[in-house]
Amino acid sequence: MSFREPLPPLCPPTDAKQQAYPAAYRLLETNPPPTNSFDSYNKLNKPPYDADPCIRAACSLFRSKKEALTAIKLPGLKGHSFIAELDIPAGAGVSKCNDKNGHIRMWMYDTFDPISAIKKVEELSA
Repeated sequence: MSFREPLPPLCPPTDAKQQAYPAAYRLLETNPPPTNSFDSYNKLNKPPYDADPCIRAACSLFRSKKEALTAIKLPGLKGHSFIAELDIPAGAGVSKCNDKNGHIRMWMYDTFDPISAIKKVEELSA
C-alpha cells in the first residue's frame, strides 16, 4: 500500500496497526474542509520543526469529542473553529492511539479519502 504523502525512513512505526474508528474527531479551520485539512505538519510545512519526522508525517485525530476539545487549547490549534466526526474504516491506513489522551496518529493510505469519511461537522462555540 502507498501512503497519501511521502513518509520518512522507518515510518510508520512497526507498532502502528490497521484500526477502524467508527467515531474519530478532527479539529478543522473551515467548513466545508478542503482535502488538505487532513495533511500532516510535514506536508503543510508547519511547526514544530524539531519533532520526530514520523510523528510530523501523521494526521492527528482524537478518539472522542471531549479529548479533541481539550487539545484545542494547544497553540498549534488556534483558529480551529469546527470539529468533524469521522467514520474511519479498517484499511484506511495505520495508526497508533495514546490511551492517556485519546490522541490518534494516523498514516493514511492514498486510497482513503478522509473527506468522504466525515459524518458531520459542528461549529465550536466561542
